Amino acid sequence: MQKFVLRLFIFSILVSSFLFFLSFLRPENQTPSDYISAIIDKHINLKRVKGHKIIFAGGSNLAFGINSKLIEDSLKVPVINLGLYGSLGMNFMINELKDCVQPGDIVFLSVEYFLSKDGDYQLKKYVSSIYPPSRNYFTQNLYLDFKNIFKTKQEEFKTFIDGYKEYPAYSRKAFDEYGDAIAHLDMPSSTVLAGKVVLGYGEWDGIELLNDFGKFCFKKNIPVYFLYPNFPKTEYKINFQAINSLKKQIDNDLKIPVLNNPEDFVLADSCFYDTIYHLNKNGRKLRTERLIALLKPLNLDKDVAKSN
Repeated sequence: MQKFVLRLFIFSILVSSFLFFLSFLRPENQTPSDYISAIIDKHINLKRVKGHKIIFAGGSNLAFGINSKLIEDSLKVPVINLGLYGSLGMNFMINELKDCVQPGDIVFLSVEYFLSKDGDYQLKKYVSSIYPPSRNYFTQNLYLDFKNIFKTKQEEFKTFIDGYKEYPAYSRKAFDEYGDAIAHLDMPSSTVLAGKVVLGYGEWDGIELLNDFGKFCFKKNIPVYFLYPNFPKTEYKINFQAINSLKKQIDNDLKIPVLNNPEDFVLADSCFYDTIYHLNKNGRKLRTERLIALLKPLNLDKDVAKSN
């Protein structure tokens, strides 16, 4: 028995050392420049803004969907957009916020419809390799890590050999200092939007996570609000019943204030850049104007003045 335990211990050490060694072979660790690595700059900018601020959090509907500078200028409150990628999952986003919000901050959450709690594990592992604090935003799974390591490394070595191909609209450079993706604004929109789905019915488990975050914010005196995302008109018609069912769940069960209705950010298909959640220049302008109209009655600048 002692020999078995010793062998198991030695094997664990070897595997850990192997994983540690391979982490240094990841080319992105040297100069991460892809879209997801924008999380690094978003948090740098978040820390740069001292005192009270507005934080937008959610998926890429926010990254590609708002003009934070215009919101800041209109509301007279500093704005940071943490929105990045829905595939990170609700748990990741909520834990990220818990790690960085401060008393006096004002949080607006806007996530894609029926967004998954767990998200994509391998994506989260990649994020944790380029932004170490994010290791606390999700639960590590050693079995999956070991199972996927050879496949993952094979793909990384292929990327290293072929050379990294940077797409301007989906790169770290695509974002401005507020956290908004702007590189695509003067690019032509796709004629066919990606990501079209028929939304399913059923209870959305994201409400439970939002309520938990609401309790967390209440204890810290942090106002938090929920916003429905933007959506193309054609897809909204197709998914009206599912979205209406979700609205009923949210009306009944969500404990944090909801500032809009799903149809408020339904825009013409021509307002979208390349997916059903990514707005082009015109769509971004329209959504931002509607968003400002929703936020102005909250008198957020007065809240900031009181706390200064």
